[in-house]
Amino acid sequence: MKDDISTLIFENKVISILIGLGILLPSIQYFFNRSLWVDEASLALNILNAGILALLKPLESGQAAPIIFLLLEKFFSILIPNSDYGIKIVPLFSYFASLFFFYKILKQIFNNTYTIIFALSLFVFNAALIYYSSEVKQYICDVFVITSIYYIILKNYNKVENKYYLLGIIGVVSLFLSHITPIILFSCGIYLVYDICCINENLNLKYTASVLLFWAATFLLYYYFFVYNHPAADNFKGYWSKMNTFMPINPLKIDFYQFLLVKIKM
Repeated sequence: MKDDISTLIFENKVISILIGLGILLPSIQYFFNRSLWVDEASLALNILNAGILALLKPLESGQAAPIIFLLLEKFFSILIPNSDYGIKIVPLFSYFASLFFFYKILKQIFNNTYTIIFALSLFVFNAALIYYSSEVKQYICDVFVITSIYYIILKNYNKVENKYYLLGIIGVVSLFLSHITPIILFSCGIYLVYDICCINENLNLKYTASVLLFWAATFLLYYYFFVYNHPAADNFKGYWSKMNTFMPINPLKIDFYQFLLVKIKM
């Protein structure tokens, strides 16, 4: 019995240390305050020089970022003026929130503490996540969006309708915070339909249908006002194509496997 208690205390201490390191490492990166690189600086100049309403229009220097991300950046740049710390605080807070939701997801799906410790270590010591926690770009917001949505889906609720209310709200907000949200919501929609059809057949279909329609309508509005006919679209497509961002679709060609090799190394 004493051994079990000692083991439990040790495991909880390890998890606490990992969470502490998850707060410490990105904080060190934040206060180190490295210089902005070209793409960051171009976006930062838009945030600092443009008015709030101007951020809702196509940005200068071929830049693009989600609307809520830009508005949050503008708010903190005013709150902490004349400092890179102001425009780097949104990514830092997004990292902390992502860490919180990731840990909650692990507790939700795993009973084995050592599995939780291992998975949490992969997050805490991920150099890319630490780097993006203080980059003036929206990429760490992508991590926040996916962890928060997945946690809301996996969490247990006393009233099942609360789950769908939260999903509707976080999904809509996320569409204006992260460019990858439509992909995340599409996968979540498939899961919700599968959940009703194959797992929890007693769930009320109207909740799922309402959430999916709400997401789809919001996405169409966002697409029409902020994506459709965007003046920088061709530049982005050309750049991403040259950088081999998109996975080749033909598995019979060597570039398909070269792409996979590069991503595995990353």
